[in-house]
Amino acid sequence: MSLDKPVKYPPGDVLDPKLGRNPNFEYIILWMLNYNEECSWADFKREIGESTLSKYLNKLKEEKYIEHSYNRYKITKIGKTRFNDLSLDKDEIKKKIDIPPKSILKKRNYEHIIHWALYNNESLRWSDFRSELSINQSSLSKALNSLKIKKFVINENKVYKITPEGRSQYSQMLRDYDLDHQSILEDETNRIDEITEKTSEFFERFEIDDSELKFRFLNNILKLEYSKAEDFVREDEFNKIILYLSINHPDQYPNYISPEEFSLKYDIKRTTLDFFVDKIVEENIYPIKFFNIITEDDKKYYFQSNGELEKILNAIVEKHITKFTYLNKFNSTSEVEGEIVDLGQVLNQILKRVSGLLFNEALKDSLKKFLPEYINYLAYKIETEKKLIRSEDKLEAAQWQTFQSVFRGYNTALILNGNGNGEQYYSLHKMFFEALDVAYFSKIDFVGDKEFEEEYISNKNLEAFRKTVRMLERIKVVKAKEILNTNFKAPESVEKLILDDLILSSEKDFKASILTSEKLISKKPESYIGYLFHALTLFGLNDFETALKIVEKGLAISKHYSLLCVKAQILIKKAKAKKALKLIEEELGKNPKNVYLMRTKFIILLTDEACWSECAEKPLDVIDSIITLRPDDLSFYVLKAAVLCVMQKYKEVKKLLNKEVNLNIVTKNPRIYTTAFFILAYSYIARGKFEKALRVGDQAIFQYDSHPTSYFTKALAIGYSLIYDKDNKEITEDNFLEAINKALSLDSIDFHKAKYYQLMSDVFIETRRIEDAIEAIDTAITLDPSNLGIYQIRMKLLMMDNKSDEAIALVNQLYDDKYIDKKDSTKIRSFLIFVKADKTTDPEERMKLIEKSFEEIEPIIDENSEDIGILNNLTVLYGHLGRKEDAIRAAETMISLDPSDGNLFDSYGEMLMLFGDYEKAIQKFEKALKLEPKGWFAFQTYLKMGTCYEKLLDLEKAEENYLKGKELTDRMHPLKKDMYFYKASEKLDALRKVREELKNKKV
Repeated sequence: MSLDKPVKYPPGDVLDPKLGRNPNFEYIILWMLNYNEECSWADFKREIGESTLSKYLNKLKEEKYIEHSYNRYKITKIGKTRFNDLSLDKDEIKKKIDIPPKSILKKRNYEHIIHWALYNNESLRWSDFRSELSINQSSLSKALNSLKIKKFVINENKVYKITPEGRSQYSQMLRDYDLDHQSILEDETNRIDEITEKTSEFFERFEIDDSELKFRFLNNILKLEYSKAEDFVREDEFNKIILYLSINHPDQYPNYISPEEFSLKYDIKRTTLDFFVDKIVEENIYPIKFFNIITEDDKKYYFQSNGELEKILNAIVEKHITKFTYLNKFNSTSEVEGEIVDLGQVLNQILKRVSGLLFNEALKDSLKKFLPEYINYLAYKIETEKKLIRSEDKLEAAQWQTFQSVFRGYNTALILNGNGNGEQYYSLHKMFFEALDVAYFSKIDFVGDKEFEEEYISNKNLEAFRKTVRMLERIKVVKAKEILNTNFKAPESVEKLILDDLILSSEKDFKASILTSEKLISKKPESYIGYLFHALTLFGLNDFETALKIVEKGLAISKHYSLLCVKAQILIKKAKAKKALKLIEEELGKNPKNVYLMRTKFIILLTDEACWSECAEKPLDVIDSIITLRPDDLSFYVLKAAVLCVMQKYKEVKKLLNKEVNLNIVTKNPRIYTTAFFILAYSYIARGKFEKALRVGDQAIFQYDSHPTSYFTKALAIGYSLIYDKDNKEITEDNFLEAINKALSLDSIDFHKAKYYQLMSDVFIETRRIEDAIEAIDTAITLDPSNLGIYQIRMKLLMMDNKSDEAIALVNQLYDDKYIDKKDSTKIRSFLIFVKADKTTDPEERMKLIEKSFEEIEPIIDENSEDIGILNNLTVLYGHLGRKEDAIRAAETMISLDPSDGNLFDSYGEMLMLFGDYEKAIQKFEKALKLEPKGWFAFQTYLKMGTCYEKLLDLEKAEENYLKGKELTDRMHPLKKDMYFYKASEKLDALRKVREELKNKKV
């Protein structure tokens, strides 16, 4: 506000409510903006603390209640409506509402309290929960959001009501409480859609008379236990799903019922039908495998392994495989020259045998596509399941191995999968992995160790302690509390304080958790445990400075490895990964098989590229060593999947997760499985399988609908589909925002939220303006202010927005704040000036900037004569400055330091291209692609190679490389493809003009 217009503040009873009530900061901010034209950060700060202010301003901006520009905040039209609603809540006369019984209130499970209140009252407003039920604002918001996600509650015009789904789950909720049997029985009479029918009644109700269909249904239902799905569908729905599979059997062809027709006829949601058919058929939730044959018009027919049809098909295929193996072996070794049987012949023979006999003749084309997949399945089955005890078993396996080794190559041509051309991958940020639960240690990671139990838990309470921890791993906090209250009576015992702290952390009640940790320290001052828990709470709150001080206090008392691990992960967050690595490697020298120290080393290498490149032991080696020591801990397989993604071994990710983690089973460990779903979706996106990634997101939400990572997974799939899969018109930015905002509402850890805003920034590059992307990344920086990767993204965005001076100023700020050293700051500044030069069209100005870029880096050349990054920059700079001998010397030196880095050969080729040595440049480019055919730089290498061929007037080769470069450019992250300036479309347009000119000359 200006000096002549003093800021108006709310009355005292709003700023400082009665004892026991918290200020409503949302209302305070909206009040100030309603009664003032605009307000600044400083205006709000007079009455609201900085962290609280930042939180609520971000929340109100996300909800579009306020807008800001240059530190000036204003209320929007919908913000005024929200303010009026809050004002009405404060002024209206409170109605009498029914209150839950004491047995429910005393457990303080706010979801259950709200569930009870909405079931027993027609409707309630926000103010009713606050005043009548005394639920604090934060807990109320969290509980209502969770109930809305579960579809138990709806919010219509600021009035909350229970849904039919909420009513159906009401009696289930009551079972957690000590209520009389009669009251539960009465409530159960109000539930709907929970009556299950016997199979005979099921047949009668749906008028199923066909004996073959009845047999198939019974055969399927006997092998597919309902218990595996009972958490998600009613038994009646489950029976309908099995009926759908039984009806659409190949024997029934051409008769068929589509999912749409089936869902209407049998009254089942299409989404429920699709989801469970996919889990049963594609993802093998049951040990019984189902095959599907797909017709040209997308009709799917299903049949079961080891059923009558599959057994006969198996026998026929095995006969022809054996024949293929024997005859080819005989003909290749016999002195009498014989005809080698070709794979196409084998397939045709099988098709001829089964068409008309097992399958309708009209399915022949569909079978031709199905059989290669089926043969690979049989080969894999023989390879992995046979015990190979008898000689005939060995012989059978040998036949299949021979056949499969040849068939894999043939299969590639027969069935088009993936992206072709060696499956080049789409580009994603690896920083997203930091938002996953297993990325850093939490308290629960340390309490399952035998050493911990022996030190802190009595034998009498050991089983109850383990059971409580299991409940917390499943995020079943209410049950964990029940076990705690039943078994741990002593109020201040160490065992109870440890469990109290774990429960409070699960509930995100960090203030209470800190108080409990402090009690642990005073109760066991000579022990590490209180310091460990206190530091981990502060770590989750982004208070890394205080967390480090607490750890140091603990280390002064005990050098326990857990404190060293937490210290290392704090150092990672403070951008001191090399210091963290040194600390952990020193400790590993004393204790080389400590799994916690090894895992910490793995995380350091995974999160810091410099540590990865400089450390002799690589992340994959470390995680494999850990798995050898702890083969039953699923978290390590999930972490291995993450490093496989970073290494671009995406196909191995699905194999690993399916084999070791088994995502097809409904599980009870959200921390592990939400992370696994995210990584699987990430790998699918990288491979261009966007539909599969979207399905994984749906599956994660379906199984873990109150976990932020589930919605982050869906947002990732939608967001990168918007970026890369532009032909998909069914998904929108609104779909993305709905998922990412849900993740934000469920997560309490700021550096997790930073990754959500980082993803938002990526998407906004494509769907909005660069300014919106920069604003999103600025929010990410406020949430994770020591993450250098996010600052790097901001620099690139500024360069995209032609704000190079701001980008350079940001580098200077990072240097002043000691996040980067002099060498790194100089390298980055030099590079940014060079990028600015490359964007400049004025030749004179361009050369001045190139000279300035060199002048920037020149002072550090001599003292860093073997720094590959500096040598790489110099190679190109010398080339632009016309200093050929210096350029070649720099290029040869950097390649001698790392001859396996394809990017260095790319730079070498670029430099030679600048001097007109096009043939030599092509040789370097080819070497770069040979070393790293999927390297991040490959899209540029092809374009530059195209330029060389164009200069040599080999226009066919030029076009071939330009087209390849264009194809790869479309797969690059928007930040990368805009940062480098050999534009594919421009090159192709120019080439066409050259061709036209040459054509005209000939004429």
